[in-house]
Amino acid sequence: MIELYVENMMDISDYALHPSPGRESILIHLRQPFSKDFQNLSAKISRRTLDGAKVTLKQVEQTDSVLVKNLHPGTTPDLLTLYFENKGGGNVKVKEVTMLSEGTAKVSFVSYDSVDSVLDHPHKLEGADLVVKPYFDFLQPAQSFNIASLCSWRPRCE
Repeated sequence: MIELYVENMMDISDYALHPSPGRESILIHLRQPFSKDFQNLSAKISRRTLDGAKVTLKQVEQTDSVLVKNLHPGTTPDLLTLYFENKGGGNVKVKEVTMLSEGTAKVSFVSYDSVDSVLDHPHKLEGADLVVKPYFDFLQPAQSFNIASLCSWRPRCE
């Protein structure tokens, strides 16, 4: 339903949808620069609902990072750097690799253009088909924390 809405309201066809973990937000990743008047389109969309839900269109800054999932346990930042600079995106230069959890990493590039180059084709490392998506903080799961840990530093915990 979202795809039909995007195609009809925005008149685009070359894009990818990336929902947030709770599906309260969806990133519409455009493959080409958006040529329409964003303010008018945003106002038009805000006047309509989608299956009863209010829709708000917001612009976000271009990202210089991708989220990489389905990594083999023990995959190192150095291996990811070598992979993306040599095989994974053509002529890209990795700025930083941050391991987020077992099997998941954030790879940041020197150039914003590298993200589109990396997203343009499938990736396979150590026999695993990698899931590669644009990285945005708002698309990541909220950090959970332990209440007992918080209580340990407070004088009173009720």
